[in-house]
Amino acid sequence: AMPNDPGVIRAGFNADLDELRDILKHGRQTIAAMEERERKRTGIASLKIRYNQVFGYYIEISKPNLPLVPSDYERKQTLVNAERFTSREQRRTVRSKSSGASTAKSASQSRARPAGCEGRLRQSRIWTYL
Repeated sequence: AMPNDPGVIRAGFNADLDELRDILKHGRQTIAAMEERERKRTGIASLKIRYNQVFGYYIEISKPNLPLVPSDYERKQTLVNAERFTSREQRRTVRSKSSGASTAKSASQSRARPAGCEGRLRQSRIWTYL
C-alpha cells in the first residue's frame, strides 16, 4: 500500500478525517434526514431536497404549498408547478461538507501522514494495512 492510497490511515487516528469519511459514506442519509427535518419544520409534506448540476442542492416546493414557505428560504428558480429554494442550513450542511469532503479527505489524509513515512511504513502504527 502506498501512503496516498485511500483507507491507509486507520479510523480513529484523526477526528477530522473520520468526519469526512462519514460524510462521504453517509451523504444520502444526511440529505434524507435534512429533508425530513424540513418537512416537519415547515409542515410541507411534498418538500423535496434534490440536486442538479446548475444549482447544486435545492429545496423544491409545489405551488399549492408556497404560502407555507419559511422566510429564511431564498428563491432560486420558478418552474411551472413548483419553486426551488435554498436555505442557510442547507448551504452550510450540504455544500460545505458533501461537495468538498472528497478533496478535504485527501488533504486531511496527507496532513495526517508523518513526514518521511514512505521508508518507515511498516513500522508505523497509524497505517491500517501494509
